[in-house]
Amino acid sequence: MAISKIGAEQRVNTVLEFGQGQSDVAALNDGGFVVTWTDSSAQDAETYNYADIKARLYSAGGTASGGEIAVNANTVDEQDNSSVIGLADGGFAVAFEDGSDATVGGTYITARGFGSTGAAATGDLRIGGGSGDYLASHPQPLILSDDGLVVVHGTEGDGVGIAVDLAAGSFSQLYALSDSFMPEGGFESVRDLMLQSVAALPGGRFVHVFQGNIYDAEENSSSPALFAQLRNADGSPVAAPFQIDVSTPTTAGGHPVVTVLADGRFVVAWDSDADGADIWARIFDGAGGAEGGPFRVNLATAGLQGRPDIAALADGGFVVVWTDASGQGGDASGTSIKARSFDAAGAGDAAETLVNNATAGSQSDAHVAVLADGRFVVSWTDGGGAGGTDVKTQLFAAGFAPIDCPVVTRPGTQDGSAASADALIGEAGANSFLIRASVSSGHDTIANFGKADVFVTDAALRDSNHDGIITFGPGGLRIDGTAAGDTVAFTGLDPADGLRALGQSCPGVFVYADATVRPAGAMEGRLGADLLKGDAGDAKGQVFFFDTALKLALGADAISDFGAKDLLVTTTRIADGNNDGIIGFGADGVLDFAAGSSVVINGKAVASLEFDGAVSHGGVDYFVYSRVGSVQTGVNELFL
Repeated sequence: MAISKIGAEQRVNTVLEFGQGQSDVAALNDGGFVVTWTDSSAQDAETYNYADIKARLYSAGGTASGGEIAVNANTVDEQDNSSVIGLADGGFAVAFEDGSDATVGGTYITARGFGSTGAAATGDLRIGGGSGDYLASHPQPLILSDDGLVVVHGTEGDGVGIAVDLAAGSFSQLYALSDSFMPEGGFESVRDLMLQSVAALPGGRFVHVFQGNIYDAEENSSSPALFAQLRNADGSPVAAPFQIDVSTPTTAGGHPVVTVLADGRFVVAWDSDADGADIWARIFDGAGGAEGGPFRVNLATAGLQGRPDIAALADGGFVVVWTDASGQGGDASGTSIKARSFDAAGAGDAAETLVNNATAGSQSDAHVAVLADGRFVVSWTDGGGAGGTDVKTQLFAAGFAPIDCPVVTRPGTQDGSAASADALIGEAGANSFLIRASVSSGHDTIANFGKADVFVTDAALRDSNHDGIITFGPGGLRIDGTAAGDTVAFTGLDPADGLRALGQSCPGVFVYADATVRPAGAMEGRLGADLLKGDAGDAKGQVFFFDTALKLALGADAISDFGAKDLLVTTTRIADGNNDGIIGFGADGVLDFAAGSSVVINGKAVASLEFDGAVSHGGVDYFVYSRVGSVQTGVNELFL
């Protein structure tokens, strides 16, 4: 599992004065995305305006579609801490803190809908808040399976869920977290308004994670802990809240975020208040059952790691982004933004990825969204801006780092490296089947593995007797050589015959093919520049084999001591321009095969070969050549 950058980071804001930050990002159903943020430049006409919410649309290719969009219609006082979500009609909805009502001694929550072009579809809709001293903060929107919009936000000492109908301009409170307060030893109170997150589950349910307190009557004190609660679409609880960070060094975790995986499980990530340094995560099944304990997300442990965000990837895994103060990994100036992806089982990349390219100043407040095609985009606040802070984005390819090697990049390559049980099917012609040995790839199958197909990995398969033949049992090929590891089962390939090693097509790219295709006793020109040696006295006939039907660049090979008794055998016919049965090598003395393969024979002393005929065996056509004028009787005896 790995991630790779697509293009360069981009500045989102066009206004450069004062602070631009507190961004959020969401995918849109046209394949693009939208970024929202807080603009503190006071560009409108209101004297007492402190900050506005802005938005900007981007195409699937990452190009901005127009300029900045003013999100809040009411520009009095301050609007900040926005969250954005894509809607089914192609538009998007933004929820934000709003301080424009002078009768409220604090902030309330406002939501507004927009169409796919960025035009406002509704006015400002106040969905949370009251009169007098009041504080509503950090809204978190989600879309349920019936396209219903729910906004969860903090209030004074509580958290609430609000059902919102933007088109009708109406809303209603579904629940309050205080309704789920438990007796001693359970969820006793909400601890922090901003420490909560929400995500939609299959079947219309959703999960709400938050920081609360556990009350200890004996000690007459409360201690912080992270909780999750599953709720139905109407806000009713599925069950009581349960603690996420039980009995771990991560107790008292903060800033929890949650995402739902492709298979309906969910993952919670948080930063640890207990050790002040790390990002942790834990996987749960769809009913809230823990699948193992918490695991550390960050690899660099120096300095503080904080404020994570998380998103589910299309391949069943997930990606976490966070603010890193370690000074390691390419950015030693202030803080940086890091990312790390994980497969469905929670196995992470071998290294963290530095998200930001610009390293001046501090980078902070990262958010992530996965796009319709499986790529993802990260937004963050860049402290190195000329006029203050800027909002930046960076696109990423999700999944594995691309293997830039012809055997992998050629058309039709099938990749079974994901942690899921992949079923790969061979088509007519030469196919490449890639399953990486360096990751958890699951238990896969390859159907119709043909004589011209190749199996490709990123680590050499175990060859216990070093004969270049990989055999395996009926349970499938063990990719990493261990009984508990990942496997692949083949149809069209006898496990007892196995695969033959062809070498490395590119550094670290190992290629294997059906072992039965090579004639018994033949010397094979494999991948790379091979030197095949015949017997100096031509005492016996020898076979030099080139599997040209694989359509791979086998390399520039050489044969020495190719005698009158010897045969050169290919699996595709060598071009014979005048059909006279004599294959001339040309002026350079090199015999060129298809797909970038060639051979020099006897130091270019042999400049032509004679076609002796073709023979079919085991579903493979073999084409046999010898020195011109030699008498060959072994064409039909190759496989006796």
